[in-house]
Amino acid sequence: MFKTTSSDIKIYFNTICRVRNIFFCFYMFKYTMANKKYILHFYNELENISEFLNDLKLHEAALSKFINKDYKCYQHTICTNCYKIEIFSENIFPLRFNSKDSDTEINNIYIKDKILNHNEFIHFKYFIRQFPALKENLSLVKLLRFIRIFDVFEFENDKESKLIIDQMIEILLLSIAYNISFKGVSKVSEEVGINFSVSFLKRFFFKILKIFLFNREFLNTIKLKNEIDTNICDVNLKGIFDLNDFFWFDTELFREISKKARISIEFKNLLTYFFHYFLIKKVVFSGIHEYTNDYLSVCLLLLPSINEICLVSCSDITFLKFLNKYEVLKNITTLAIINSRVDICSSDFSKLIILFDTIIFLNSNFFKSISINENIFSITEIITKFNNEISNNNKRSSFFHLRNNTKYEINTKDYKFSYLYSPTSFKNLDIKVKKDSVRIYYSVNIEYDLIKFYLLILNFEEIIYFDIYIENISIKRLIFKELNIKNKIKNIYIFNSKITESFLNDVLFFPNCIGISFEMCYFEFDNLDFQFKKNLSIIYLKIDKKCEINYFEKILEFIDVLDNLESLNLNYNDIHLLCINLYGNSKFSWKKIKRFELYEISNDENILPNFSFFPNIQELVIGKNYQDGMISHIFSYKNMENIHNLEINSYSIGLKDRAALKNLKNLKNLRLEYCDFENIAFSDLFDIKDEYFIENLKLSEIILEKRDIIFISELKNLKSLKLNFLFFKNFSYLTLKMECFKHPTKLELEINIYWSLKNKLCYFMEEFGPKYLNLK
Repeated sequence: MFKTTSSDIKIYFNTICRVRNIFFCFYMFKYTMANKKYILHFYNELENISEFLNDLKLHEAALSKFINKDYKCYQHTICTNCYKIEIFSENIFPLRFNSKDSDTEINNIYIKDKILNHNEFIHFKYFIRQFPALKENLSLVKLLRFIRIFDVFEFENDKESKLIIDQMIEILLLSIAYNISFKGVSKVSEEVGINFSVSFLKRFFFKILKIFLFNREFLNTIKLKNEIDTNICDVNLKGIFDLNDFFWFDTELFREISKKARISIEFKNLLTYFFHYFLIKKVVFSGIHEYTNDYLSVCLLLLPSINEICLVSCSDITFLKFLNKYEVLKNITTLAIINSRVDICSSDFSKLIILFDTIIFLNSNFFKSISINENIFSITEIITKFNNEISNNNKRSSFFHLRNNTKYEINTKDYKFSYLYSPTSFKNLDIKVKKDSVRIYYSVNIEYDLIKFYLLILNFEEIIYFDIYIENISIKRLIFKELNIKNKIKNIYIFNSKITESFLNDVLFFPNCIGISFEMCYFEFDNLDFQFKKNLSIIYLKIDKKCEINYFEKILEFIDVLDNLESLNLNYNDIHLLCINLYGNSKFSWKKIKRFELYEISNDENILPNFSFFPNIQELVIGKNYQDGMISHIFSYKNMENIHNLEINSYSIGLKDRAALKNLKNLKNLRLEYCDFENIAFSDLFDIKDEYFIENLKLSEIILEKRDIIFISELKNLKSLKLNFLFFKNFSYLTLKMECFKHPTKLELEINIYWSLKNKLCYFMEEFGPKYLNLK
C-alpha cells in the first residue's frame, strides 16, 4: 500500500533498496497516475543510503528520464535523516485507482496480494497506449498478461472506468474469439492457466454472456455475485464452509447456457476457453430438482478444472452419477450439500460418496427410500451430558427463585428437544469413506424449564459450539466440568435474572465464549473484595433493558478484565453513574473498543463520553433525547473520522449541528431514525462540496427537502436507500430519479398507502421499477 496525499504521492521504503529493485516502481507510477508528483522517501541506515546513492550514480543515465537530479535531505517525524527523489508522471493512463479507507490517509493506491513483474507492466502500458485503436490480435500469453493486470490492480469503480474496462474486456474477448476460430481450443495445461480472483472472473464471464445477446432481464437475475444470501441457511456458515469465492449456477442459467452452446459453436468454444484457461476452482449448483441434459452439457465445460462443488437447495443430486460416467469428477475433492434433500441409502449415492475427500452436509434432510422409520439416530449421549451438568449445578445450589431466594430445582427429566430437520442415521451405513471425510452439521435445541441450549452438532455426536439462554432466575454459579461442553460455549444471554460476582467470574473461565448479554437484570455484589480473573476470549458485552447495579465499581472491574473487548453496548439504561465512573477511570483502556452503543444518558456534556479515549472506534450507536449541538460536540474529536458505521436515534438536531458530520469521509453505513430537525436539513450535516462514500443509508421519519435528495443522489457508492414514503417536503420526491445514481441503487420505501398519495406511489414504481423498488 502506498500512502498518498492530495498534493503528491509519497512512497516509503524502510528496507535496503537497490536501484534495480525500484526501477520498476519509477516506471509503473510514471504511467499509472496523471499529472502527479511522486516523492520517494528513503530513511534507512545512513550507510545503506550511501550505498544506494552510489548505485544511483551508476544508473544515472538510465534513470534520468524518470527523476530529477536534485537529491535533498528531507526532515519529517518518522526519522531525522532521509533522502527524497521526485518524479513526474505522464497523462496517458485512462483509469483512476480505487481510493479505500485507511486509518491514516484517505487516498491510497491498493495492489492486491499478487506479484507483478516489470515485463508484464511494460506490455500492459503498450496496450493502454494503443487503446482504443488497438488492431493487433493478442496471443494467449499477452491476453493472460493483460487480464492479470486488471486482476492485480483495484481501479476506481466509477462509470467512466467501468466503461473503459468493459471496452478493454471486449477487445480481449475479440482476440480470444479470433484465436479459437482459426486455431481451435487446445488442451490446457496447469502451466498455462492462471488463478484469478473470482470477483474479476465473474465480471469477465458476465461480459461473455452479454456479448452473446442474453436479454437484459435475464442478466440481472443470474447470481454472479461475491457474497451468498444471508438466508441461505439457518446456521452461520463462517468456519464451516465459505461460499464467497464460488461461481453460482442455478437451473435457469444452466438452461440458457446449454441452449446457446447448442446453436453457437463460437459461444461453446469461448466458454471452454474461459473455464479452462482461467482455472475456475469452485462452483455452486442451486435449485436442481430433476436431471436434464442441460446440466450435463454445461458441466462438461465446467468441471475439468473444478475441485469444489456445493449443492444448495437441491432435491435431486443424481446428475452427479451421470457426470461420473464422463470422468469429470476425478479432480473434485470437496462436495458440500446445503439445505438439500438426499437419499443417503441409495446405491447411487454410496458409489458417489467414495469419490470425494471431504463431504459436508449442512441442514440437509436425509431420507431412506426403503424404510423411513428405520434406524432413526439418537443423540442421547449429548443430552445425557447436558442433564448431568445441569444436575450438578442444581447440587451446587446454583439456581434460586427470584422472589424468595429459595433453591430452584431444574427438572432435567422434563426437557424439549428438536432438530432443525429430522435426520436419519448416517453413522451406521455400510459406506467405505476416508476417516473424518464426512461432516454433517445440524442445528439442535435442548430446552429445560428456564435454561435453553442452542447447538450446532457435527456428525450427530460432536458439538461445534452452542449458545446458552437463561431467564427469570437467580443464578449464583454456572460451572461445567465436561470439557466438551465448557469449551464449546460461544454466547450467553441472560434475561430478567439476578447476577452475582461468582457467576460473572465463572463466565470468565469459558475459554471460547465471545459474547455475553444482560437484559433487565439485577447485579447484586456482596463481596466487594472479590477479584475477577483475566479473560481473553470475550469481545462483546451488552448491558441492556434497565439493568440495576448495586455497586458500579464491580462492573468496572469486570469490564476491565476483558482484555480483548471490542464491542460495548450500554443501551436504554439509567446508569449514568456507571458512565461517569467508566469515562473517568484512568485504569480502563478504551483503545480496544471498536464498537460503542450508548443510549439515554443525559444532556450534560460532562456526562457524555470523552471520545478522544476511543482511538480505534469504528462503529457508534447513540441516542436518545439529546439536545441540538450534541452531535457537533461528539464529532469534534479527530479520531471520530474513522467511523464506518453510525446510527443516531431520537436526537434533536439544530443549527448548532451544522456540518457536524463533514469529516466522516470513511462512513459506509448511516442510519438516522426519529430525529427532530429544526431549522436545518439532513444535507446540512455534511459539506456538500466534499465527496462521501456512504453505501447504505436509512432515514426514518426524516423530512427531506430537494437539496437533501440532490445530496443523496450524488453519493456515488450508494447501494441501499431506505426512506419513509410520507416524509418528503412538498414535491421534493420528484428529484429522486434512478438516473441520478452512479450505479443502480436499491430503494426501500416504508409506506402507509393512502389513496390521496397514489400519484406519488405510481411515480416511484415507474421510476425505479419492481427490480429496484421494495415497498414495506
